[in-house]
Amino acid sequence: MGDSEGFSSAVRPETKVKRRTYDGLFKARVVREWINGRRSLNELAERYDVHPNQIKNWKALLLKGASQVLEDRRHSRGRQPRRGAGGVNGRCGVWQ
Repeated sequence: MGDSEGFSSAVRPETKVKRRTYDGLFKARVVREWINGRRSLNELAERYDVHPNQIKNWKALLLKGASQVLEDRRHSRGRQPRRGAGGVNGRCGVWQ
C-alpha cells in the first residue's frame, strides 16, 4: 500500500455510484414478459440491463400485492363480502 489512507490511487472513496430507479410500468413490462414466457429470466436481465434477482423480486412484489389489486371494492365499506352467488337465502341460483 503506497497510499497513506489505505486506498489505491485508482479507487476514490468519495465517488459514489447512483442507484438506478425504475418506474412501475417498466417493472410490470419486464415481469409480464417473464410470466408470459416470451423470454427467459436471463434473456430479460441481459436485454434490460438488470440483475436476474431484481426481476425475481419484482415478480414477488407483484404476486404479493395481487390480492389488493383484485380486491372487490364494492363490498369493502364495513360489510362482509358475500360468499357465493345466491339470492336471499344464499343458495346459488335460487331466489325466494
